[in-house]
Parts: sequence; C-alpha cells; structure tokens
Amino acid sequence: MTKEIQDRTWASLPKEAREEIRLIFLMPSKYDYPQSIRRCLLDIYGDNITSDTEPEEMLMVKRSFLITQYKEAKEREKQEVENGAIEMASQYLGMQRIMNILFGDKCLFDKEQSCVSISTPTPKYHIGKKIVWLGKERTISAVYPDNPIMYEFEGCTGMLTEDQIDSCNNPNAELEHRLEQTSVQVEPKYKFSLGQKVILHFYGGETGIISERLPPQDGIVWNCYKVKGLPHHIWRENELDPYDNPILTYHVGQRVRVIKDTNLAILHKIGTIEEVPVDAHHDMYKVRFANGYAHLEASKLEPFTEPTPKFNAGDKVKIVDKAIVTFGNTATIQGYAGKESENMYWVDDKIGLYSESQIESYTEENKE
Repeated sequence: MTKEIQDRTWASLPKEAREEIRLIFLMPSKYDYPQSIRRCLLDIYGDNITSDTEPEEMLMVKRSFLITQYKEAKEREKQEVENGAIEMASQYLGMQRIMNILFGDKCLFDKEQSCVSISTPTPKYHIGKKIVWLGKERTISAVYPDNPIMYEFEGCTGMLTEDQIDSCNNPNAELEHRLEQTSVQVEPKYKFSLGQKVILHFYGGETGIISERLPPQDGIVWNCYKVKGLPHHIWRENELDPYDNPILTYHVGQRVRVIKDTNLAILHKIGTIEEVPVDAHHDMYKVRFANGYAHLEASKLEPFTEPTPKFNAGDKVKIVDKAIVTFGNTATIQGYAGKESENMYWVDDKIGLYSESQIESYTEENKE
C-alpha cells in the first residue's frame, strides 16, 4: 500500500476512530491484542498512527443520498423551467453544478442502474402542510420518498404513510397514542454522575473523572461516558466501576506478620507494607520481605510491633540452655537481631546467635 493511500485511508477515519486505533497500537498490553494486529494496523495506516499531526478533516456523504439529491434538483429544475420560474430553475441548476464539482460522476447512477427506469412516487403532501389528527393540527416537517412515502411531523418522532393521513377522518386511537408517546424523550438512567471518580477497566485500572454522559452508542445496550484526559475515547458503563476511598487496615511502612497463607515460605514471616489498595473493591496489600514480596489480603496479616529488647549491646550474659554445648558459658551482647518467635541477640563471635530464653543476665549469684 502506497503512502498516499495510507494517508487518505487515515484521513477518512473520524477523529474518535483514529484515537482508538492509537490506543490499540501504542498500548497493546492493555487491550490484550496480539502483535500481528499492530503490524496489520501499521501496514494499513503507516506512520500516521504514531504521528502527532492530525490530517485535514474530510466530509463524507452516502452516495445514495447524493444521487437522490442530484436527481431531485434536476427534476425540480425542469419543473421550474416549464412553469416559467427561471430564477428558481437557476438555483436548482447551481445545486447540480456544485455537486458535480465536488463529486463528479458519483452523482449519477451506475451504468447498469441508469439503464433501468426508476419510478419515483410523487408525494401527495409537502413540507409545511397542516393536517388535523384527532382534533390536533400537525405540520409536516419532512417527506421521505420511499415506497410507501413516509411523512414526519413537528414534535413527533413517529412517521405516517399517506394512507394513514388520508384516514384522519377515521382516526386510529392506537396510532395517535404512538405519535404522542414517541414525542417524549426519556432520559437514560445513568449509573455515574458528572464529576464522579471512576476506575477505568482495560486501561491498567487507572482512575478518571466523568466529563460527559452519552446514551447507548452504535446499538450497544450500555450507557456511555467520556472522562477527562481522554476526550475522544468512549467508555461503556460496564467498563467502569465507582471509585470509593478504601478504609485501610494497614498503611505504607507498617510492619506486619503473615498469619495464614498457602505459601509456607512466607507464613509467620514479618514484612513491611509497600503498597495499599487503590479502591474499596480491592483488599490486596503488597508486603515486602527480606527476599521478595507478596500481595496479601488484610485478613492474612496482623500488625507486628517491634519488641523491646531485654538486653542491650555490651550487657554480660550467661548461657542457661542446657540443650546446647555452650551451657554455662558467659558472653557479651553484641546487638539485637530482631524477633522471630522471641527476641534474638548476637553475642560473642565464638558463641553466635541466641534467643532471649537461652540467656540471662550475668550476676555474682549465677556466675557458678
């Protein structure tokens, strides 16, 4: 695909679509798309995906609509000429010329279609025509030359056929009820309010502020929203969660002990809280240990308070544990080594690490 075609293809997309493609290309891990998708996007749109330059806006129109407008302008020109209204005929001729300049032969039917005689029904009623329906005067606001011809009325979103209009002297109560009901716009019930803080799923769990609320888009059943910072991305209601400030059991830097977990390597270990939950819907704390970290629920932890050592560095102690070979020896405390099941101390290099129950203060009474 040439660069020119890539540029034209990129420019033909709505701005919202270009924003979505950039999100998919630049953050594939958040969308769980394979790398092949990124390569495919790059083949189609080229370096436009990563460029900050926005293409000039392109206007698009359905060809069927264009053909209809061109055909109607041509027919109206002919009618006005026959009626002697040269000024009006010139206006319709000007419309044809403008469409020709913009779209060329796209205004015409395809060659195969042009060989077929197409019969266009002539509307009996025109825009602005007033009719009485069940005692109420209604004004035609739009005419659709379909088969059958359909008419739209001011203040109503429902439409009627010519037969239904002709039967206005024999009103159909059910049809009148439909017209009345369709003129009432029902406000969707939104789950989130403007300015509310929400969690953005499929976007790394980050948070955002609701900036705009939209009705369901493109046939989906969910209400939609926009958030500050991503004005061109539309979020469905099921892609958001309310952000609630969590009630924290522990805080960053707090010392905790693991009291239950299937991982025996960290059971009863003491660690430090490194990260707390980001919202009330999650209760996972990141706990840092000497040889790694784990994410644990608050129910698996308990606060750990550093114990007050019984002995200080320099204290002279006696080994009182009869189960070890150094029983009866004396030693000097070198420092506090922390607590596992009980306080631990470093003593003379010749003796090593001892618990609080294995030593006692050296006195004249117990020197023997």
